Amino acid sequence: MNLDYLSCLPALPVRHINVFDRHRPTIASDEIVALEAYSNYTIFYLTNQLRFVSSHTLGEFERALSGQYFFRIHKSFVVNLLEVVYIDTRLENYVQLRNGQHLPVARRRRRSLEDFLFQLAELHGMGGSFT
Repeated sequence: MNLDYLSCLPALPVRHINVFDRHRPTIASDEIVALEAYSNYTIFYLTNQLRFVSSHTLGEFERALSGQYFFRIHKSFVVNLLEVVYIDTRLENYVQLRNGQHLPVARRRRRSLEDFLFQLAELHGMGGSFT
């Protein structure tokens, strides 16, 4: 799936997410590559290649990031769409991130991901032909 248009999307205001940690109280939304659920914890994958673990659930952070370019691709993963370089929704159902990570796309979420990307393209005047 051709995602070149994602790099042309207008920048959204950076949102600082409260991660409930005394050493690092917030993380800027533009620093987040992906989030992974790990039981009742959330692992943050950051643009500087670091990981950060919070003792709050993925659902809490998904709500905090609504209105940004984040999408829940799987029950265990939320990704920053600006960090996605390739999406395979035909054969293996995965996204490839700029950092080389491959994350699964749930079959149930595949269509809603395609619809969301189509709406982003239409909303920003880039047409919907990104396949």
